[in-house]
Amino acid sequence: MRLNIIRYHDISNQKLYTLPNIPYGVTHLNFSNNYISSITADQLPSTLIEIIGNNNNLYQIEDLTKCSQLKTVNLNNNELCYISSLPDSLIHLYINKNLISVINKLPPYLYEFDCSHNVLEYLPNMSSTLNTLKCNNNYITHLPKLNHTSLENLDCSNNNLQFIPELSSSVKMYCVDNNNNLNKEFYKLDRVNEYWHVTQFIHKSIRCVDGL
Repeated sequence: MRLNIIRYHDISNQKLYTLPNIPYGVTHLNFSNNYISSITADQLPSTLIEIIGNNNNLYQIEDLTKCSQLKTVNLNNNELCYISSLPDSLIHLYINKNLISVINKLPPYLYEFDCSHNVLEYLPNMSSTLNTLKCNNNYITHLPKLNHTSLENLDCSNNNLQFIPELSSSVKMYCVDNNNNLNKEFYKLDRVNEYWHVTQFIHKSIRCVDGL
């Protein structure tokens, strides 16, 4: 007799304080809008592909590397101070509006990364597959090397950036507003690619620039 395995498990908006038992075989888990504060590694099945846990009280989520098929982690608006080890399979990582101060390492095939609205001072090395990076509203003083990536969208506004590294020709949208430490020599931007031109400096920063 064939078992009926639940693939999508939605326990959002249930006023939960702890994560209930999640059956093996679940691939998509949504526990958003609860009061969950901590999740241990043994509470999550290794079959997960997507974790959505926005708007909780999470200050800790343990090692996720056992979830070797995991593609998406969305933990926006929590109280996380750090991110434990992540599986190499991860493609989308959204951890904005937390209290994260350090990220030591990111997965090698990351495509989209949002770490905005945290307390980061620097970022780790980025994968060559990176398409979108949102690191705005932190305390970052310098960005890692980015010209080897497939980056198209970058928002690093509202930081403490002193300079901007060389970017790849794939960049289409770029925003560095409100970086008051940004060196005026950044005026040398000339042209990142044939569709993207420099805009004027506004109080030692540059406005958002979009591909035409």
